[in-house]
Amino acid sequence: GHVLGDTVTIDTHPFAITSSFKKQLGRKWPAFLDECIRAFMVLRRPDNAHKLIQFAVVAFSSLYPEHKVVEFLSKQLYMNRDIGKASLKIRKLIESAPNSYRTRFKNALHAVAVSMKG
Repeated sequence: GHVLGDTVTIDTHPFAITSSFKKQLGRKWPAFLDECIRAFMVLRRPDNAHKLIQFAVVAFSSLYPEHKVVEFLSKQLYMNRDIGKASLKIRKLIESAPNSYRTRFKNALHAVAVSMKG
């Protein structure tokens, strides 16, 4: 596994949403996307972001120094951007996820590995 930006050799899109999932949602995809953005904005509120970051500092204290946890989550929450730009960035990332070749490739490799286990 990996956490806080330490990646494996083959990784998925930042949002591992498959095209099959999007297809299953059908007409509900736009509502799903809007809910994702709303959830992100709730996490990004200063009080909530602070609590999330402090929790992560404690949770990962045996693995990472505090500054690395704070920097990583601040970056992932786009705390250095205004709320409109942060929201737009997350929206674009989620919208592009179902078409990600990285996710499709990793899922295909996973399927092969599972089939080989019998």
